[in-house]
Amino acid sequence: MHKQKIIIIVVVVILSYLFIPAPTLVNDNYCTLSNGITIQTTTRMLCICENNRVIQSYRVSLGRNGLGKMHEGDKKTPIGLYELSAPRKSRKFGIFIPIKYPTQQQIIDGFTGKDVGIHGPFKLFGWATFFNAWFNWTQGCIAVGDNKELVSIAKWVNEHPNTNILIN
Repeated sequence: MHKQKIIIIVVVVILSYLFIPAPTLVNDNYCTLSNGITIQTTTRMLCICENNRVIQSYRVSLGRNGLGKMHEGDKKTPIGLYELSAPRKSRKFGIFIPIKYPTQQQIIDGFTGKDVGIHGPFKLFGWATFFNAWFNWTQGCIAVGDNKELVSIAKWVNEHPNTNILIN
């Protein structure tokens, strides 16, 4: 009986992921930035915002050790307001969108780290889109579920240079 309940829960989660589009999981009026990208860590959603409206949203994975990055190698995703750099090619992920972490103030405060950004799945595991955005597995980055999503985000960032990202 216990195994049947677990199977039912797993099936419901899988079906909800497959048949409920991500934008319906987000309040359309929730944009902390009027123009930019917001990461809602409690719901693990990346929202692209224009004119205070969510125009696109994606489920994301965060650092495997949670939030509040302070030191290189802590496997945590940073919290705060950062600027995004232009997307670049990556051997691991195909595309990587660098987050300018740490800020100058964070460096003064002793924060360390580098290579934090937005990316998709490892090239080798691109087929496993369901798992890529349902578990926190990154080294401190923000990962979307598949490369199509990443291409869409990278295109938007390229069209909006000096975009800010708010991770909260």
